Amino acid sequence: MRAIRWFTACTFVSVVAPAVSRAATVRVADGTTKVRPSDSLPAATSAALFAARNEYEGFQIVVRHASTANAALTLTSYSWSQLLTGPQGATIPSANVRVFAEVMHNVSMASGPDGATGPWPDALIPDVDDVVGQKRNAFTKWWSVAPGKNGVIYVEVHVPDDATLLAGDYVSTLNLSFSDGSKSAVPVRLTVWDFRLPSTSSLPSAFGMSIDSICRAMNGTTWCNGRADQTNAAVPWARFLLDHRISSAVVQSGPDALGGTCNLWAEPPTCDWSGWDGIYAPLLDGTDSALHLKGAKLSTVKFEWGSSYADSAAMRQRRAWALHFREKGWFDRTFDYTCDEPPATCAWSDIPKRAAIVHAADPGFRTMVTTSVRDAKANDPTYLADIDIINPVLNDMNDKAGQPNQGNQRSTYALWSDPAPAQRRLWWYQSCMSHGCGNATNTSPYWAGWQADYVIDASGVKNRAMQWLSYLFRTQGELYYDTVGYLSTAFSNQSGFGGTGDGNLLYPGTVANIGGTTGIPVASLRLKLIRDGMEDYEYLRLAAEGDPAFADSIARGVFPDPSTYAPAAAPRPTAAQLQMARAQLAQRIVQLQSGAPTRPIYDARVHVAVAVDGALSEWSSIPGIALDPAAAGSDNTATVKLAWDTSNLYAVFSVVDGSIVVNQGGRDGELWNGDAVELMIDNSAGASSALTPSAFHLLINANGDLTDERGTASGTWDRSWTSNATYKSVRTAAGYDVEVAVPWSSLGVAPCAGLRLGVDVAVDDVDVAGGTPKPADWARLSRFAQPARWGVVTLGRRVAGSLYPIALASGPVSVEGALGEYAAAPYVDLSDVLAAVGSDDRATARLVWDATALYAAFDVTDAALVVNQGGIDGEVWNGDGVELMIHLGAAATALSASDFHVLANVNGDVTDERGSSSGWDRSWNLSARLVSVARKPSGGYAVEMAIPWADLGIAAPPPGTRIGLDFAHNDVDVPGAGPKQADWAGLTAFAQPGKWLGGRLESAPACSAPDVSSVRAPR
Repeated sequence: MRAIRWFTACTFVSVVAPAVSRAATVRVADGTTKVRPSDSLPAATSAALFAARNEYEGFQIVVRHASTANAALTLTSYSWSQLLTGPQGATIPSANVRVFAEVMHNVSMASGPDGATGPWPDALIPDVDDVVGQKRNAFTKWWSVAPGKNGVIYVEVHVPDDATLLAGDYVSTLNLSFSDGSKSAVPVRLTVWDFRLPSTSSLPSAFGMSIDSICRAMNGTTWCNGRADQTNAAVPWARFLLDHRISSAVVQSGPDALGGTCNLWAEPPTCDWSGWDGIYAPLLDGTDSALHLKGAKLSTVKFEWGSSYADSAAMRQRRAWALHFREKGWFDRTFDYTCDEPPATCAWSDIPKRAAIVHAADPGFRTMVTTSVRDAKANDPTYLADIDIINPVLNDMNDKAGQPNQGNQRSTYALWSDPAPAQRRLWWYQSCMSHGCGNATNTSPYWAGWQADYVIDASGVKNRAMQWLSYLFRTQGELYYDTVGYLSTAFSNQSGFGGTGDGNLLYPGTVANIGGTTGIPVASLRLKLIRDGMEDYEYLRLAAEGDPAFADSIARGVFPDPSTYAPAAAPRPTAAQLQMARAQLAQRIVQLQSGAPTRPIYDARVHVAVAVDGALSEWSSIPGIALDPAAAGSDNTATVKLAWDTSNLYAVFSVVDGSIVVNQGGRDGELWNGDAVELMIDNSAGASSALTPSAFHLLINANGDLTDERGTASGTWDRSWTSNATYKSVRTAAGYDVEVAVPWSSLGVAPCAGLRLGVDVAVDDVDVAGGTPKPADWARLSRFAQPARWGVVTLGRRVAGSLYPIALASGPVSVEGALGEYAAAPYVDLSDVLAAVGSDDRATARLVWDATALYAAFDVTDAALVVNQGGIDGEVWNGDGVELMIHLGAAATALSASDFHVLANVNGDVTDERGSSSGWDRSWNLSARLVSVARKPSGGYAVEMAIPWADLGIAAPPPGTRIGLDFAHNDVDVPGAGPKQADWAGLTAFAQPGKWLGGRLESAPACSAPDVSSVRAPR
């Protein structure tokens, strides 16, 4: 096909003489990761995007200038090899692809302990803008790269909202030329999913827009000159925000300020709304032809008439407003912003009076107050009648330990949302409370780890997270106080409220700033990321319509409890993890909308004691996948179990087969033609429906032959690939067993808990020599080579086997009963053994270590908390509590001075004792009883312990050291009743160190999120 050239005229004049140096280095990053000038280069050399119809998706080109250069690097031209071209020659129009220069903002006020001063990417200057389509000075004024530094180009694609646009891969190449004479070609592949996103966000929003700031920045006036000037300034900017799926406070007045006459004292009040409707109705009705998101509507309209509640016409204005909004079908989208953060902007006693005015105008006219349920109940006796939309700050929904709203408060808002009442709504907002408010950077640990924040020096994931959290907490709208608060100084200074950029998402695209002949709004990278979050919300909503449990599990995989913040030392969500979650959601949406069967799921446990010898005793505690060979006409039965550690993915197949036949075999032979098992792995978790290099396949037959192969870009299997797998096939009296370990390095995977893989497992059965095989797989496919339909296996944290991998602590551990430092650590689940002794409790135990101590954390769910005996060094076992047992040195059958025992009950009583030849000796004590117990509002308690190595009589042991280990839990539900006791080792008498299980000190902290390498196939 003849190549179609486009954007070939994008050539820039450079006033910098070419430097004599080696060529610039060009790499590609996703659209979420923020790349600063001195950051390491990403590894990718091509762009891979995934998007639905009517979705925007961006990526970044990172250019590293040679450190030996003696002049700055500029972009002299770029061009595309062809339109993005896909199935059957379908194309993405050139107007749907935009190129921007990323401009660094010098942050002088770091946004809390997670922020940092220095240059951060933010303003996106368009080469050709998407407002009036004019050529701008993005690459002649704003983009140059100092020697040894990075410059970043942002590229954005809007997939057309066209039902006839074929799903599949669209490809092109972006060619770049630089002032040093170097050139680079960046392959771009856009995968279009077979579903569409709505133009109007399903998550309502109300983002503030200080119109005078726009006039000040764009016109040079101190204020807008009257309502008409305000309106002319507001509408183009509101349209721009609406194209980013955000509804803003565009309305500035009632109809009388725009030339319409009103008789507010008539009954009902009357107004001429024609002028007002001419301005605002297109944005409310979805008929604004200038929008790129065709049909997009404002999801909210804040009441604004330019008067106060004390005005005698206040109720009449709202009455006229309500009547008109009902007539036009807009009433459900409007609200009265009755008070912001009382008592800061109004007295609590003002709220009932204001609400009475609003409800007198129309009982269905919603009031909004930004406050928490706790504060509303404490300060407004009639809060349920006064507050229709309650709007807490993110922190108050699930605050940190020691705060009034600590723990998940979502249930306290049930009256506003569960089920959604006709009048009430639950909204929320993020603010400077995500990094620390004030006039300077606040470094208190409280301000660290909040997951959502719109400041410049927050991660891209933080900028994009709020909408994921809105889904998880089932909120019904998002408020943000301003989008242009620092507009006139946006390029030079956005410092305030304890950080940089809070309350400003746009830049002034004046002619003086960006060239052209017409001033326009200029987006920030943060605005793009918020838009991406809004689109992520649509993915979650669409998946939840057919499979809510799946959508919830995906969202919690990215933002695990407590969700609103990442506890100290817990890993932060990554852009790669978020992108993988989106791919999984998209695959599920496609399946649901096409009627495809649900992908099966499995949680693979952590198992660090697998010996690949064909003996399966160490697998006994792991649940299995039961295949259904009978559905394929086979008389076999087969069970498969999966596990993992930091080195390998493990699988074990146990096949019952009365007649074992192998028709073909040998290394890399046709092993499917005989009794065999198959393991298929996709490290993209189903991002592609066809075979790609991210797919891997192992077959092992009953004779012990192996075939391993890898997918190719052309959709075939390549047997030149070698898995380096360790495996064993063993004949049994009932059939045969196969055990296999596949190194992660062969799969291009960096394993972390929470990582999801596409996996299918199968068994092939032949009963008569020369007979046709009868294959049966987990995903119930007639053709196995469909990775998008394989099952989903999550690398879990639950420990299997007899050895616990004790992760190195990722940072300082504070013993205060909050267990965030252990979030990534593997856990032992005692719930099953508790059920076996008649307890209804659930309990988990986790360990980490550092050079100072061994740390233990127990999390217990228990509806009835009872302590029969307690006190320091008392009979703490006789009541609700937990126990930790440690053995040092060589294994021993009897108690000795090498054994240690620490017990804690729900009241915080501690007994610590050491073994001796005559039993436990309570004269031994921890030097400082570093044990903390915290009761949970939901029922149960958490226990945290620190056991200093010095108290055990040893120096800090090296990684690889093994210790004897047991965990136990005691449950009493009725005062005076004996405890129900259960331990990890399954003992009836705990004081048997020779029967305890073990722990091994690991050399690195546990991880819980994939990095880029975990979703990239090895070369």
